[in-house]
Amino acid sequence: VTLLHSYRNPDHEHQVLEWLADELPDAYLCASADILPVFREYERSMATVINAYSIPRAFKYFESLKQSLTGAGIVDSVFIMKSNGGVCSVEAAKEQPVFLALSGPAGGVVGAKRYGAEAGKANLITIDIGGTSADISLIADGQLETTVEGEIAEFPLSVPMVDVHTIGSGGGSIARVTETGSLIVGPESAGAEPGPACYGRGGTEPTVTDAHLVLGRIADQLLGGEMKLDIAAARSAINEKIAKPLDLSLEEAAEGILTIINNDMMGMLRLVSVEKGHDPKKFALMPFGGAGSLHGVELAQLMQIPEVIIPPGSGVLSAFGLSQTDVKQEFSQIVNQAGPDWDIDSIVDGYEKLDKIAKTWLEAEKIAPEAMALQRSADLRYAEQGFELSVEYEDEGVDAATIVEKLVAAFHAKHEKLYTYSLTENEVEIVTLRVTAVGKLPRFPVSGIADDQAQDPHLYTAPVHFQNAGGWIDTSFYQRERMRPGYEIAGPAIILQADSTLVLPPGTHGRIDDTGSIIVRINE
Repeated sequence: VTLLHSYRNPDHEHQVLEWLADELPDAYLCASADILPVFREYERSMATVINAYSIPRAFKYFESLKQSLTGAGIVDSVFIMKSNGGVCSVEAAKEQPVFLALSGPAGGVVGAKRYGAEAGKANLITIDIGGTSADISLIADGQLETTVEGEIAEFPLSVPMVDVHTIGSGGGSIARVTETGSLIVGPESAGAEPGPACYGRGGTEPTVTDAHLVLGRIADQLLGGEMKLDIAAARSAINEKIAKPLDLSLEEAAEGILTIINNDMMGMLRLVSVEKGHDPKKFALMPFGGAGSLHGVELAQLMQIPEVIIPPGSGVLSAFGLSQTDVKQEFSQIVNQAGPDWDIDSIVDGYEKLDKIAKTWLEAEKIAPEAMALQRSADLRYAEQGFELSVEYEDEGVDAATIVEKLVAAFHAKHEKLYTYSLTENEVEIVTLRVTAVGKLPRFPVSGIADDQAQDPHLYTAPVHFQNAGGWIDTSFYQRERMRPGYEIAGPAIILQADSTLVLPPGTHGRIDDTGSIIVRINE
């Protein structure tokens, strides 16, 4: 049973809920007052419907999870990752599963933020490249970019989430020649089954992974030797379906596949940086995911980003990110006010009400008072605009004398940064007040790597094809796990690890820092 909330008369909602609870004790009841209490009825309704649809499955799954963990002797608090980059208790997740959608990519951005901080980099562009897609986000001044303009399938999902942009480009993306003779890559993917042709599982379509193998950029075995790759099948797929139809050599066809997918991803990198007022030259790029390190350095070259950071365990950074966050939940209230005749008392009262709700929620999540924090923000727009911008209110308390002035000034500044202009003489509307409840959690440590004697990380030398350097070049292959802080590598080089492979093209230089991250400098 789904009940849509009317913010004009919430008493009706509670009366109906009480009646339904008596009449249908076994039903899942969901009110959008608890999900998305904002105006725009369609978005609010969709959040409620998606949440109600998800509750039965989520309830059963989390109950099973709790029982399994209890049976394994794990009785401490269990937290579930959310799309806003925070976590919540299992009980909260069962009631509001809509806030868990797209939480996996958010975990990677949180992990990237931690390793960026360890490297002294507060400005990061992150790209998580897997088998079917690439998820791209931006961290500015150490803060995650967030949005309430997400979507799932064809439906809007206007709950707070880390601002992650996805493109259908990954290791399994299929390359094909169109009827007009053009080469395109993705968004169709070979997936894991049957997978790329080189997996030897029946796949016959040429993919990005096949192109890397043909060019010598990945070894003929993955996962520490557990997975053998079929280079003959990769060559056959690219040759028959790409090279011959386009009258190209095998190497030209494979390089063409990588060039196209890199440029597709570069377009999304520009979307989150240049088109939002950020200069990529002032950021470092952090690639992760199974295929992130294969493309990261060349993407930095295309974007003129001077530095690339590849953290340890880059292929599974999203999992690490789950241990680097806090309990977090957003609460909001509509005010819909326009200046200059502000009802400041109602704004102050609104924040005080949200503060109380947020603290009550944190208490229910069993957060100690000294670990609680509240973050206030508001959504503003120019009169008659159809969209809002969210701005932070950074004062510790709510000062009635200055709150409106500070919110409006922050809105003008953000509007100018994003769109290159502001209309300071125009009427401004404060639409929604927001308070984020934060419960500080201990951080899983970044222990770094031991600075001791180890085996020589150099494994062997083999030819690798780099089109911009003239073709096949003898290239050193290294084992990452053998590298120690201070170790330096000059490109061209290939660095192997269990969960990913790093390609260092000619003209680049890498160094291992104290945490085990590889810091790659792009030469001018």
